[in-house]
Amino acid sequence: MTFRLTLLLSVVLLAACTFWANKPNDPETVAYVDWVSSDLIATDDPKFYADQAAPELLDKFSAAKFVKMSKLVKQTLGQFIEYHSATGTTRFYNRPVDGVTEAGQYQSSADFAHGTATIDVFVQKINGKWKLYAYYVNMKFD
Repeated sequence: MTFRLTLLLSVVLLAACTFWANKPNDPETVAYVDWVSSDLIATDDPKFYADQAAPELLDKFSAAKFVKMSKLVKQTLGQFIEYHSATGTTRFYNRPVDGVTEAGQYQSSADFAHGTATIDVFVQKINGKWKLYAYYVNMKFD
């Protein structure tokens, strides 16, 4: 009985230490997501992408592939017109093993001459610095 109780308390404590809280539309996370998303959708700069992407993302989706995708979006949807601010949720963590203290899942959109792009962004704050962990663009034509 003591072993089960100790195990249960350990699991609860681990969960409490790993997962602190959810915060919808955290201002710091929204500011980063808006900055990175609007620049990524408006530019073809591989250096900017490489600087902001987490190593795991760069391993799967290189800067050259990013430039190709960005150009395809602009060729398909036309001239970039306006970016609309992100909404989503930030989760606060305490994971000393990998340094992750926050992670966010946000969605924004951008208007183009011939349609709209919806941008889904997943970010992590690792050792005090925000990094882009995943980035998806869905296009809708007018």
